[in-house]
Amino acid sequence: MAEEDTALQLEEDEAVWEDELESAERADGGDEHSDVPTPPLGLALQQQRLAKASHSDPQFRHHSQHRPKKAEESNMQTAKAVGAGLCLAIMLGAWATRKFLGRRGRKAGTALAADYSALTEAVHLEGSAKKDGGAKDKSLALNDISLAFSPLLDVQGRPRPHAANSSAPESTAAVLQALVDAGVRIASTTTTEELYLGLQADEGSTMNPLVPDCPASGTGAGVATAVAAGLAVAGIGVDHVAGLKVHASTSGLYCCRVTPGVLPSGGVVPVAGTLDSLSLVSRDPHVLQRIGSALKLPGGSFHKGKLLRLVIAEDLFSECDEVVRKAKNAFVYAAHKWPGNDYVQPTSFAQWLAKNVPSARHLLSPDVAQGSMMVLEAIRHAGVALQYREFLTHHGDLGEPSSGPLNEELAEQLDNCRKLSNTPSIMARAEAVQQELSTALREVCKDGLVFVLPALPAAPPARSGNQEEWNAFEAVAMQFGAIAALAGIPQVNVPIDIPGQGPLSIALLGLAKSDMSLIDIALRMAPLINKVIPTLNTRMAQEDDEREEETAGARARRQSNSHASTASGSGGEAEAFKEKGNTAFKAEQYGAAVQHYTSAIEVDRSNSVYYSNRAMAFLKLMQWESAEADCTRSLRLKPAVVKTLMRRGTARGAQGKLEEAISDYRHVLSLEPNNRQARSELKGLQSTIEALDPSESEALQNGHANEPQVDESHMYS
Repeated sequence: MAEEDTALQLEEDEAVWEDELESAERADGGDEHSDVPTPPLGLALQQQRLAKASHSDPQFRHHSQHRPKKAEESNMQTAKAVGAGLCLAIMLGAWATRKFLGRRGRKAGTALAADYSALTEAVHLEGSAKKDGGAKDKSLALNDISLAFSPLLDVQGRPRPHAANSSAPESTAAVLQALVDAGVRIASTTTTEELYLGLQADEGSTMNPLVPDCPASGTGAGVATAVAAGLAVAGIGVDHVAGLKVHASTSGLYCCRVTPGVLPSGGVVPVAGTLDSLSLVSRDPHVLQRIGSALKLPGGSFHKGKLLRLVIAEDLFSECDEVVRKAKNAFVYAAHKWPGNDYVQPTSFAQWLAKNVPSARHLLSPDVAQGSMMVLEAIRHAGVALQYREFLTHHGDLGEPSSGPLNEELAEQLDNCRKLSNTPSIMARAEAVQQELSTALREVCKDGLVFVLPALPAAPPARSGNQEEWNAFEAVAMQFGAIAALAGIPQVNVPIDIPGQGPLSIALLGLAKSDMSLIDIALRMAPLINKVIPTLNTRMAQEDDEREEETAGARARRQSNSHASTASGSGGEAEAFKEKGNTAFKAEQYGAAVQHYTSAIEVDRSNSVYYSNRAMAFLKLMQWESAEADCTRSLRLKPAVVKTLMRRGTARGAQGKLEEAISDYRHVLSLEPNNRQARSELKGLQSTIEALDPSESEALQNGHANEPQVDESHMYS
């Protein structure tokens, strides 16, 4: 029955896309109000839906199998005879198919470059730098750094890609010249195709040095491969939804996607226009720090005068493969050493996004828009639509005589862009999603929050693996990658090397222009992560044992409460709901925990613990106002409870109510003078107030809307 439902859902999804995209091809227009369907987030579910499509639809099967070119062309002609609307429905409705990603089935016998030196072309540039790069701090001198750069960056006198008949640039890209002037040794440019918007294609592809059976192509693939293969110490290229940052993650590199607009874009060929960002990669985070300092990237150290808090997107990690969750645990264990337990908190990131990006539901069909995870698929759809429009804006003349010959795959991508650009309703929804996402993330990060997300859903699949696995990997990687691209914020990827596993990375997302802060975090975390890796399995096993013991204890308490409820009525019923809430909380299901605690409160409104527990669940969901309100209710029922005062202090501090938070922490210290956490929080808040000018301090005391809010009307009678 479940399989039939899945197949039915896919057919319905494709029908919705077909209606909208066929209407775009008709001269008179048509209905533009059908919703965009989305497949689920998890890799296993992605594979299930894509597998269903491959069995039921010959067009999909054509793109998922390796066929000779003649057979491929014949099938394409047959598909065209069926109708452009059906092609587009499959292309966009089952987004992971190769057509929509600018990809085609790999031809039998396609060779990948095993000689990595063939990936690069020597380039010599001279600058005004001194031998040490002119750096005052000699440790930041750049004369020992060799750099590989994307062919999207202009070099004076060197023709641009796909511009055979145009004049060569008269000057070198401004950012490249700045690096040369700072002392960086420009070693080479890469020769791979940079205009692909997906992760894999026949033309211009190479092999991943860390995963020899994993092909790489598209924007940034050449730069990442050159650095990973040791042809250069660092690299610079372009990132968009799935550009350099994704290839850096599959190659085990540190990567800084710079805040858009911070570095000069003069002499940089756009790929996805406003979604583009110059990005830096290296195997060594110190190199990123040195280059970032030379380029005067903004951010400094931890947003001076702000509190730093690492917010772990537990729900996103739960959707990834087990090895990615293991990498997350390594990061969290290291973070307990620095910056410390008090500055690390888990959250349900997708639920927060679902609340703060309401337009996402308009990119989802009603029957799949119920789960908060679906917001990530809507974000990916928005990113794809906008980057296709941008690509068409900047490269709509590709294939014309002035641009030189165009390979088949790039021509197909351009054709897809033209078709999608004729769906104004999709573009309008995508713009709304981008605006809301950007506003929400920029506001919440103002309070020193750094979000910790998966950079990839799994280690990169091998080329010999099944196509559904690759499709699912690519789709979810682009869900994660679209967040920073749409929001216009910086992202730093931190590779985590777990023995016996493929390349894995954790992504740090922060406030716009906090680039150096994120690099600094990566630099500080790197040795701590390496230190915890050898003991990772042991620590995780111990935690599993502890969870099993807690579960057994909770089960025993529930049984006891069940007996008690028979005798005491409502008291036992409320305790049963509380235990369900505790179990959900320990399983990091914070939304469910809130519901169970609410049920307990509805049965017994006189128990302060129920309010305090729900407040903690709200904190995990970053619903600060709700957490504060519950703490206040709890303290009215039972004053002077240290745990509840601490929770209210956290909620108030997160809302910018600094004086009120300070009052809570002082109250805690009056009850427990040796409470180290309260003392630390108090010191941090006082330092923050001292760093503010009078106008900022007054604004904070009046409160602000930086944090996600929650409508509590349905929770209280």
